[in-house]
Amino acid sequence: MSLKDKRAVVTGGSRGLGLGLVEALVAEGANVTVVARGMDALKAVEARLGVAAISADITDRAAANRILADIQPDILALNAGATLALAAITISGAARAADVYAFALLSGLIFAFDGPARQSFVTEVVPEGQLRAGIALNAAVFQATRLIGPAIASLLINNGKLDQLKETLARLFKARTRFSPRRFP
Repeated sequence: MSLKDKRAVVTGGSRGLGLGLVEALVAEGANVTVVARGMDALKAVEARLGVAAISADITDRAAANRILADIQPDILALNAGATLALAAITISGAARAADVYAFALLSGLIFAFDGPARQSFVTEVVPEGQLRAGIALNAAVFQATRLIGPAIASLLINNGKLDQLKETLARLFKARTRFSPRRFP
């Protein structure tokens, strides 16, 4: 599937893995719009990659609706990075119980806003006649990721691939601003 000239919106795309996703989409020829709250980081990404930038809080329903109506994206990537940061400090051996609790709280807060934001996008992107199927697919994907991710990790751990998993996560974290799908097999 070619991404050339596809309209993409990436939230949280001014740094970290979101920025890596923006770079990958730009490299594939997509027309990318980055949405984030930090104006300085947005301006830097806009200048470096030639993408459109919108300073907005995507949890604001009016802002989300305006962005979707104006851009009408073919690709929508909602990005949050707390889980990767927790993986990095765990791999480095610096994690404490307080860190885990703080990240659990942060993740909970992110998902409290992320879920409704994703659901509001479904009603804007999916045609009215297919809305039930779109909502069902959105819910199925959300639940599947909660099942499949830990299952894959447990398979890797049980097959003695834990060190390989740690190395991959460490490389992803270290290269988060330079992430490209072509770098990792």
